[in-house]
Amino acid sequence: MARGREGRMLNQNISRSIKVAMLSLQSKLLYTWLIPYGDDEGRLEGEPQHIKWTVTPQMNWSFDLISKLLLEIHNSELIIWYKDNLKYYIQIMDWDENQYIRSDRFRKSQFPIPPKWQPLTDDCQPLTAQYKLNKVKLNKVNITASFDFSKIWERYPKKLGKTKAEKSFIATVLTEKDYSDLSTALHNYCQYVKDNAIEDKYIKHGSTWFNCWRDWIDYKPKTQTAMPPIYKAQDHSDSVPMSKEVKEMVAQIGRKL
Repeated sequence: MARGREGRMLNQNISRSIKVAMLSLQSKLLYTWLIPYGDDEGRLEGEPQHIKWTVTPQMNWSFDLISKLLLEIHNSELIIWYKDNLKYYIQIMDWDENQYIRSDRFRKSQFPIPPKWQPLTDDCQPLTAQYKLNKVKLNKVNITASFDFSKIWERYPKKLGKTKAEKSFIATVLTEKDYSDLSTALHNYCQYVKDNAIEDKYIKHGSTWFNCWRDWIDYKPKTQTAMPPIYKAQDHSDSVPMSKEVKEMVAQIGRKL
């Protein structure tokens, strides 16, 4: 086993990182698990198959899902997922700031030097222009986005934490697919609130929900609930059969009407 893959330091700042907080739950887990496998320069093999069998062997994750998670982590500027000579590699960003390696034990990476970071589309193509338009500016309140946040915000059931929600929106919605997924996730969350009669005080603030909206993409709404007993009582097919005399009386009344 190559030295450096037995363990690494995990800085407590990871739990306070805005970039990490904006990841989906699965991506948070994968990002954390990648760190122990980085070499002395923070690089490792990046093929989904390698990640599957080395980093996440106990997880029932497909290669396709791992690719999507790596892409999400990359676009959050936490790793550089790059290709060199038809093979994928990973560079964990800010490695030197979070890892201390003694100079007498340092070993130069055997993996290719990564290119400068730039965002990627779903098919791993550069997305530089789109990213520049959507890039979060954490020190400013007025942020320009190419997708309409206001329309999404109008649909959100609890109008608290708008500024932080918009920052999360701009950081995570970089493509038309992202926007479509967010719309689906919001629909699912609203349906969840309705299905479970969630009290207003328990509905997530916008600043919280927009931080983890991807977790709601695959939510399955409940099936239609059964009709309440009061309405079932009005179903005459289940009523007690009428006697012959009662039927005749009903028929007479009907003729008079």
